[in-house]
Amino acid sequence: MNKLIYAIFIVIILIYYYKYISNKPNLHFDQNIPNWAPISTTHILFTRFKEPDISLILKPFINKENTKIFIYNKGDNNLSGIPNDTKNINIINIPNLGWDSYAFLYHIINNYNNLPDYIYNLHASAQYIDSKYNLFIDLLNNNNKTYYGGKLVTCNLDFYLNTWSATYHLNKLINPNETYTISNIRPLEKWLLNKINIIPKFAKFDDSNILYTWGGMFFVHKSKILLYPISFYKELFKEISVWQSEVNHYLERSWYILYGNE
Repeated sequence: MNKLIYAIFIVIILIYYYKYISNKPNLHFDQNIPNWAPISTTHILFTRFKEPDISLILKPFINKENTKIFIYNKGDNNLSGIPNDTKNINIINIPNLGWDSYAFLYHIINNYNNLPDYIYNLHASAQYIDSKYNLFIDLLNNNNKTYYGGKLVTCNLDFYLNTWSATYHLNKLINPNETYTISNIRPLEKWLLNKINIIPKFAKFDDSNILYTWGGMFFVHKSKILLYPISFYKELFKEISVWQSEVNHYLERSWYILYGNE
C-alpha cells in the first residue's frame, strides 16, 4: 500500500514538472531591442501578474522624454529589474481580473479627459513568451500610424469560446480549475453588433470573416480612443471584471475594428 501511495506521489510530481516547470519560457536577455523614441506624449501600459523581471522590455521606455510608464500590477510585489534612477514609472495595483483588457480600459476610463497622444497596451509576459516578444519588437518598429497591433489575420464571425487555458505557466497555477465566464451575448458577430451596430467594411475579409491583430498588444492614437464615449468603455470594463471571460477574446478580435483603418 505504501509503495502504491509513493508511486502515485511520484507520478503527480512528474506531471507537475512537465506541465508547469519544464515548459517555462526562457527569458530573452540575448535579444537586441531596437531603439525607440516617442512621436509625442505617450503612455506605456504593462499588465503584470507575477512576472519576476521585465527589465528587458522596460528598457526602451525608461526616462524617455514625454513618456510615462504604468505597470498595472495584478500579482505580488516581487518585481525586480527597475533601475534606481528611473523617474517615469508608476506601479498601480489592480485586481487580477479581465486579462490585459482590464488595465487598458481602466486606464482609459481614469484618463479619458486627459489622454496622451499615444497609448501602448503591452503585456509583461512578452519577456517570457516568444510570440508576444516578437509582437513587442514589431510594435517598437512601427510607430507612425494611428493604430498598430501586428499582422492582420482572419477570424470567423461565428467565433465563440466555451473553455480557455492560460499560456503563461504562472497563470496556470493560479487557475488550475480554468475558471471561465461565458459572454451573455454570443457569438462574436452578435456581440460586435451589440456594441457598434455595424462592422466596418475595412475590417471584413469576406461575408463570414473579419480581420484582426492577434495577441492583444497594440498602440493607438487618442483620436481613435475618443471616437467612443466614456460610457462605451465603462460598459466593456463591466463585462470583463471577472477573472477571465469570453469577452476578453472578443475584445482581442475587435481592437482593429474599433481603432484600425487610417
